[in-house]
Amino acid sequence: MDARNPSEAKVELVIEICGGTWGIEHPALALTRLGKAAGRADYGSVTLANAFRELTVHRPAEVHKALGQWLSDMEHRQGDANLRRQTLGAFLALISSGEGTGLILDTNSPETRLHIVHAWQKLLLTDDAVDVALLQLKQWHQRFEDDPERRECLLDVLADIFTPPSLRPRLDRLMVTEEAAIHPFWTEVLVRAANRYQASKEESSL
Repeated sequence: MDARNPSEAKVELVIEICGGTWGIEHPALALTRLGKAAGRADYGSVTLANAFRELTVHRPAEVHKALGQWLSDMEHRQGDANLRRQTLGAFLALISSGEGTGLILDTNSPETRLHIVHAWQKLLLTDDAVDVALLQLKQWHQRFEDDPERRECLLDVLADIFTPPSLRPRLDRLMVTEEAAIHPFWTEVLVRAANRYQASKEESSL
């Protein structure tokens, strides 16, 4: 078997091992291998999400450090398609759990926060990831809309994510409810995003 093109079964096995007892005992190695496996697994892989959840529960500091490094590397190596795929896959898997979401929303570093916003934007512009990414944003909304401690933080992040006009069609898919009504939460995101875009245009013209 070609080591550069492992079978789906082998990728799944690696993910399960890294998210189990061995991974918890050897988090640095496990995260390195999970990062690579994320580039092979489908966006939205349940196995990958479960593995990241287990490591986040038991080794949050190591997961936070690895995430920061992956996001930073992706920012500085824009032309590396493999790194981009691995990082976006790992990022999406991480935010698919409550524990991973908490790790993301509790980030205090302005640089890491910016990298998180950029990762979301890249996911929303990736054809085979966009549906899973939008589903996750809907889950964030449902989870935190009525949470006074998280709602404002979430709105702030979402406004940054949707500031570029190129992402408005993605936001449109979130705004309309199943009853064809416009959801006020996403309307607020749109208003904030539009205000930030206008402010950035005015600043750039000075």
